[in-house]
Amino acid sequence: MLGRPCRIFAVLGEHLQALGIEVDRISTGISILDPNYHGEGLIWERGVGPRVRYFERTPDTSESYNQSLWKRSIETGQTIRHKFGHHDEFDQLMIIQELKDQGYTDYVAVPMTFSDGEVHGLAFASRAPDGFKDEDVALFDQISAPLSLICELFNSRQASESILNTYLAHVPDGG
Repeated sequence: MLGRPCRIFAVLGEHLQALGIEVDRISTGISILDPNYHGEGLIWERGVGPRVRYFERTPDTSESYNQSLWKRSIETGQTIRHKFGHHDEFDQLMIIQELKDQGYTDYVAVPMTFSDGEVHGLAFASRAPDGFKDEDVALFDQISAPLSLICELFNSRQASESILNTYLAHVPDGG
């Protein structure tokens, strides 16, 4: 998800803001074919821009995932919203605590389903005092389908390049 997806997420954040949606953070988590990493993610933040992160295969990463709304959204196939301060079962999750400490007020986890049925994580967060409107959350649901196709395309391309580099790197010159 390097290159263009970063730009796509930056443009998405800017367009959502232009529509009056108080989005301050958009993030994804997608499984990748890599022996060292479980997944790859992209985070776009208002005023910071996009960055790529990798999820290593460690117990800490597994616990972080287990303590996420992404996991619940992916497992249920449902959009899950958490408004900070509305004490519920999500208050104790690690990501909720981290985002709360960073001043976020609302968090929405949306499942992104690839064409093979595999589900990945997508999330939106706001620092606005009132968070998102219900219409904003409905738009996030609508955005997830085309965004999943874009992410799948880039994920497939990256996997193909990785496989080709692995096998073609071993071909002798002139071979």
